[in-house]
Amino acid sequence: MTVYDSSAARQAAALRARAQGRLWRRVLAWLGFPVTDARMEREAAAWAAGAQGEAATKAFLAPLEAYGWRVLHDRRIPGAHSANADHVIVSPGGRVYLVDSKLWSKRTGAVRVEGGRLMHGPYDRSR
Repeated sequence: MTVYDSSAARQAAALRARAQGRLWRRVLAWLGFPVTDARMEREAAAWAAGAQGEAATKAFLAPLEAYGWRVLHDRRIPGAHSANADHVIVSPGGRVYLVDSKLWSKRTGAVRVEGGRLMHGPYDRSR
C-alpha cells in the first residue's frame, strides 16, 4: 500500500531525518559504528503506522465520492496548534462526519461504546 503524503507520514520522515542527522551519529557511522536512537525510531515507526492507517481509511472512503459525498483528508483544525482531522466526510445532505484513523490491536479487544465511553478492550479511549 502506498502511503499518501499525510502529516503523519511527514512527521515520521522528519523524526527519522533528525535521528540520522545528529553530528555524532554521522561521525560514528563514518567510522563504521552506526548508532540508532531507539526511542526516536519507535516514535517514527508509530507515526508511519498511523500514516498507513490513514491511507487505508482514505482508500476505504474513496467510493463514497461516486455517490455525491465529499471526502477530505488530513485537515487542520482551526484554532488548534497541532491537531488535525484525519478525514472529514460531508454527505450529499450536508451532514458532516469526522473519522479518526487509529491502529488498535485486535488482541486487546473490540472497540465499542459503553456507557457513553469509547472502549478498546478493557481500556477507556474516550480522550
